[in-house]
Amino acid sequence: MKPPYFMESRIRTQLKYNGLQYQFFRSKLDKFKQPTEELEQVADIKGLYHESNSYIQITGSDASIIRTSKSPMILCMYEDAKNIVLGDKIEISGKQYKVSGVLNIQNYNVAADISLEEVI
Repeated sequence: MKPPYFMESRIRTQLKYNGLQYQFFRSKLDKFKQPTEELEQVADIKGLYHESNSYIQITGSDASIIRTSKSPMILCMYEDAKNIVLGDKIEISGKQYKVSGVLNIQNYNVAADISLEEVI
């Protein structure tokens, strides 16, 4: 196991040279604390977009079908992801996504993986 400070240095270097800026938005609340259509920017982070494969299995009475689907994610520093919550929105390459989770990688409080779900 590598020490967390070494991992932090490697991730910061990759973000510096290969990372892109991403803006996250959240619905504003009205006076009754209900979300409105109006969005406000809550975070502007530098991260690396990547996708991981997940497997979906559909079983029926006669056969089963297994297909893979891509799960989009953004790797960033942990302190940048602290303000991001479930349901925040982001646009990447013309597609709308919402945040479905934030994972603290290895519980080191160094890097975070922000899981995204495409909004159709």
